[in-house]
Amino acid sequence: MKKTLAFILTFIILALSAVCVSAADADINGANWMSSVNGSLPVTAINMPGSHDCATQYIYASLFARTQSLSVLQQLYNGVRYLDVRLKVSGESILAVHSFLNCKKSIGLFPENLTAKDIVSDCRSFLEKNPGETILFLLKQEDTKEDTELFSKFYDELIAPCPGLWYLENRIPNLDEVRGKIVLLRVADADSARFDDSNSGLNFEKYPYIESTDTDDFHYYPIRSNRIAFVGYMYVQDSYMIEGAKKTETIANFFDSGLLQSDFNICCTNAHNKKSPYANAKEINAFLSSYEFKEGKTYGIVVMDFVTKELCERIYMTNSPVMTNSPNAAEITEFKGSYSFLGELFEIIRDFLLRIAVY
Repeated sequence: MKKTLAFILTFIILALSAVCVSAADADINGANWMSSVNGSLPVTAINMPGSHDCATQYIYASLFARTQSLSVLQQLYNGVRYLDVRLKVSGESILAVHSFLNCKKSIGLFPENLTAKDIVSDCRSFLEKNPGETILFLLKQEDTKEDTELFSKFYDELIAPCPGLWYLENRIPNLDEVRGKIVLLRVADADSARFDDSNSGLNFEKYPYIESTDTDDFHYYPIRSNRIAFVGYMYVQDSYMIEGAKKTETIANFFDSGLLQSDFNICCTNAHNKKSPYANAKEINAFLSSYEFKEGKTYGIVVMDFVTKELCERIYMTNSPVMTNSPNAAEITEFKGSYSFLGELFEIIRDFLLRIAVY
């Protein structure tokens, strides 16, 4: 009898051990890390890697405007879950831009423009293969003269045809509500005659652009609503005019400023003043690589230039205490460079300029 009971007890323990896989034991990677996170948490309570000006892998005048070395799809597979997407209307198309420059699909002569449709297609492809994840899509209206035209056109062409892909409420959701979906964060004017709190995303119209040079100039802004008095807050560090040691001090100060899990905490680590985005990222990303991130501490969304797989992992693994599930299986995906005419020559020249630190 005792042997039988011991056998049953041993079987139960082994069965429970097989079910209760810890984050440390599971095969967590950039494609599936969010599927292991407790789904009852609001998305604001999850630390996420983010990409600043995410679509600039290929861009004219890249010596001055390029902020990423990976495509949007590569960034997602490396763990990025917050995309800073800058758009403008150009004729019949919605183009990805950085300031007045159009982002491109490839490097070389005569490359095609990268469009909003291309970016959304990459997001959809990623989520179809990794349905336990979600993507926060910060839609920024780069040309303020467009008024409500950009969002209306974006909605008609990219949201209305596939509403199941998008989370469009002006409300902070829990993770389980938005797995497999794109969460729209709108920094663009919406036509109040057409759109309300149910179909235009989280209202980030008050997103601050901070030109301060103080190391502790962080800003609270309300997420406004048409129906109720309060949705939530964004708490932002976006002091992009600060460089070098002063910028890394600003980042550390933000991380230690008592972040609340109920807020959209957004720490923009990018800088662009006297030095180029690449030169700044080289120094700032080295700081992030050595920074002592602590498991279970709130860091919010850490938005980076020239994101890497290693930096993303350092950030998303701070969620280990709330990684309560076994992650979904992640498909292995290979990526190749995209070239137009003379593209390989262009890439060789660009890499040479990087090595001699021209920018």
